[in-house]
Amino acid sequence: MQRCSEESGWCFDRRVNISTVVSALTSLAIAVGMIVSLEARLEALESRTALMREEVREARKTVLQVERIDERIIAMHRMLEEIKVELRQRREARP
Repeated sequence: MQRCSEESGWCFDRRVNISTVVSALTSLAIAVGMIVSLEARLEALESRTALMREEVREARKTVLQVERIDERIIAMHRMLEEIKVELRQRREARP
């Protein structure tokens, strides 16, 4: 083993157990695995969010179309009522 000096930075000493090194490496591997897992989950959530946004856009279009149809139906009912009133008036006006 080499001697540790302040200039060399990292170095192993005989006082460091192999189990400590393995434990540190295992912890690092677990942390990396968790980060990768979180990134995958985040990507899945982002793709679902994009899909939901598209569904919301389509739903808004459908709602707008239904509202327009409702307006047309209401207008047709008004016209039919006016026609009924006019027909009643003509019947009453006939001798």
